[in-house]
Amino acid sequence: MALILGIILIILMIAIGEERGVAGVFVLIGNMILLWFCIKLIADGCPIFFILFMISIIFTGMTLFVQNGFNRKTVSAFISVIIIMAILLTFCGYCIYRMGLGGYNEFDLYGDEAPFLNNKIHIDSFRIMTSVVILGLLGAITDTALSVSSSVFQIFESNPALTEKELRKSGNNIGRDILGTTVNTLFFAGIGESLLMFMMCSHNRYNIWELLNSKAFLQQLFVMIIANLGCICVLPVSAWISAWIYKKTYKE
Repeated sequence: MALILGIILIILMIAIGEERGVAGVFVLIGNMILLWFCIKLIADGCPIFFILFMISIIFTGMTLFVQNGFNRKTVSAFISVIIIMAILLTFCGYCIYRMGLGGYNEFDLYGDEAPFLNNKIHIDSFRIMTSVVILGLLGAITDTALSVSSSVFQIFESNPALTEKELRKSGNNIGRDILGTTVNTLFFAGIGESLLMFMMCSHNRYNIWELLNSKAFLQQLFVMIIANLGCICVLPVSAWISAWIYKKTYKE
């Protein structure tokens, strides 16, 4: 059944997206192969933060340049994403280590499948948690950065006489417009992923304080918060970089 759904997805991407859809299929396949290599390298003991940063660069580059072409819009979005990812990688690693969010949560430990799992994989659990967070928010940040970059480009094309400051202001206004929908999209995505956890908490009659102190809840909440922080921070960064690149290239 999964294979049939995958074939339907590819057919619809090509039928609706045409050339962009075909490029999107190749990007999707390429990202899946890269993800497999990423997991293999991490499992073999390679430096996880270096691997994550390099994979983030390759993922973003393939998604932007292969699917949308090499132009000022994609270059602006690419630089914005890399800046935010470098900051978040450091910030996430520190927070996860300090909060002890890595490893199995209570639902994993007491689940039916727990006795059959071998948890001796010789990799720090907080680094794995960092990988989960970074890879989970990469797509959302890339999409948000490209949305702002493309919008600022259209404004600049309509009125090239605008100053860099005016372009930045327009980009920030666009960012404010999409901020609410972006945050709500990530919120409902997180709620959907955590629905089973909430059902289990309700079934086991957790009170609000037990839920707030639950490691499973904190892990899901942390992923949701970091994803929203990344999308919020990339909005002004993308607006500034886009305005600077468009005016610089126009003058040249």
